Amino acid sequence: MTEPEPPSVAQHFLEFFGSLKLAMLLLAILIGASIVGTIVESRFDAAVAQAYIYDSSWFIAWLVLLCMNLICSALVRYPWKPHLTGFVITHAGIVTVLIGAIIGRIWGVEGNVTLFKGEEPLNYIVTRQKLLEIRTSEMKESSFQALPIEVHAPSPEKPLSFDVNGVKVSVLGSAEELGTKTVVEEGGEDGSPALHVVMQSAMVPKPIEQWLVLGDAERNRADLGPAVIQLAADTPTASPKPERPGSLPGPLQTARELRFAFAKMPEMGITRSVEGQPTGIEAVYRFDRSAQTHQKSHGMLELEVDGKRFEFPVAPILGKSTPLKGTPWTLKVLKYFADFRMSGKEPMSVSEEPNNPALMFEIAGKTAGRLSASLGGNAGMLIHGHGQQQQPSVPGKNSLMIFRNPAGRLRFEATSQRHEPRSGNIEPGQEFLPGWADWKVKIDKQVAAAVVHEELAPLSEGIFRPAGMAGIQVRVEKGGESVTQWIGMASPVHLRVGGESVHVSFGQRSHPLSFGVALEDFEVERDEGTQSPAGFKSRVRFVDPGSKTVVEREIWMNHPANFPDFPGAGLLGTSYKFSQASWNPNDLNQTTLQVLRDPGWSLKWIGSLMVCGGIFTMFYIKPYMAPREGEKS
Repeated sequence: MTEPEPPSVAQHFLEFFGSLKLAMLLLAILIGASIVGTIVESRFDAAVAQAYIYDSSWFIAWLVLLCMNLICSALVRYPWKPHLTGFVITHAGIVTVLIGAIIGRIWGVEGNVTLFKGEEPLNYIVTRQKLLEIRTSEMKESSFQALPIEVHAPSPEKPLSFDVNGVKVSVLGSAEELGTKTVVEEGGEDGSPALHVVMQSAMVPKPIEQWLVLGDAERNRADLGPAVIQLAADTPTASPKPERPGSLPGPLQTARELRFAFAKMPEMGITRSVEGQPTGIEAVYRFDRSAQTHQKSHGMLELEVDGKRFEFPVAPILGKSTPLKGTPWTLKVLKYFADFRMSGKEPMSVSEEPNNPALMFEIAGKTAGRLSASLGGNAGMLIHGHGQQQQPSVPGKNSLMIFRNPAGRLRFEATSQRHEPRSGNIEPGQEFLPGWADWKVKIDKQVAAAVVHEELAPLSEGIFRPAGMAGIQVRVEKGGESVTQWIGMASPVHLRVGGESVHVSFGQRSHPLSFGVALEDFEVERDEGTQSPAGFKSRVRFVDPGSKTVVEREIWMNHPANFPDFPGAGLLGTSYKFSQASWNPNDLNQTTLQVLRDPGWSLKWIGSLMVCGGIFTMFYIKPYMAPREGEKS
């Protein structure tokens, strides 16, 4: 009788990697990682869960090891008997699903594209991944570095650092929104006098601050809302009513303002210019507690736009977009507060009784911009009075003129809509009352000879003007020299460090397309008799320059379009799938589409069907395939 041959190395390999104990260990860790990933995603963000778990190299390696276990567990039983058919099909299906998932994670693409009606087709999409571009004067091509700031929040203590061609670039911080602030420094004999004005009210959680620079056409005047404030030289010919500056028509610009209006102070309001220049629209909120109609309608909102007057009861338009007919503007009342109070930065109503009625609403539209000869950008946190316009003080408007004489002494002349004009001397550091409700004004800083420049920094409401972009703070070092600066997304800067020019830019990774996509039209269906949107649809045009193919498709919620399009394109996952993601209620010539391409999609489908078939075979067909008596299994 011959002795059995000892197991070969291949058999040992198959038995180890195909063992049930290893399978249970791999599945337990995989399930545990999925649970942790779900918790991380709910507490932090999907990007954090993807970075640390789902897209991590160890997770993909674990999936590969699980595939090996499943394959080996099937091969160790080869040659397969008929009753093992379900077992083999199920294992093959799971392996196919895992391979599809790995292919999708590595070679799949996900991003979005924003299209505008009438523009040329775009041939790229924007992904979520952020990049830092660095190029020195000695480099022919830029160096691109992945910037996972959502996962690893940079700080001065733990920066994200990169060494490129002898230059060290460190990311010290990030901000979701940047603002532009005016920086005033002492500049010697050539500078101009400058004052720092601070305004406070019980209705506003933070003071309103502004630098005024004498003789600077862009900075000697500020439209802060409760008043148009201007700094002028105090001479015998000084006048509190300067002439209106000239302005030039500019291109069409989108403007959007977030406003608060108060029934107890009709002439006062709070405005934050979210996008573009101030609209100059007058708004008054009226609420008569003794009138039953006002109780039911939440009061009346009155608007005046270029001489046209509009009056709306609040309740019927609450939460709806209401076009102001004959104008480019749209009104949307966002919230009604019966008894308005500020809780920190958050507005709230402390009761249901209309003790202090207030409204939060938005005005948006697209209109011709004005390039003013004397106004800089004033788009930050503004407080405006009834009748605010982009112009200097005129009779009937709240205005404040501050005069400075050559010796540095200050005086003011203020006009109010409701009260008599006021005037007097100003003592630096001491508050004075201009006569607008409970507002107080103070000059807390003076610079005799100022040098002025603009800087980006994280947005601080009431101090900075919104820059409309996210940003990062970078420090560039070379040869013992360093420069630290905030930079905005898609706003490159050129810094001079250590005798070398360094280009630094921050943005999102783009993915090129072999075809172009353009917006033909965008439609919004509204509920009958209201302005509430019931649905929206994009009609897009796909252009393939290679095959000269032009295809038009309609896209709406749960109805995507595929390109290149052919039978079964959606199931195979080799085409790009365009789905409706979002839209801009203030600009119906704009749409945003989500774009997804998953080359492992078909394998996931096939593998899932195989798993279902294998399980069906094991439970319902296997009894008919059981080995006969005496047959080795």
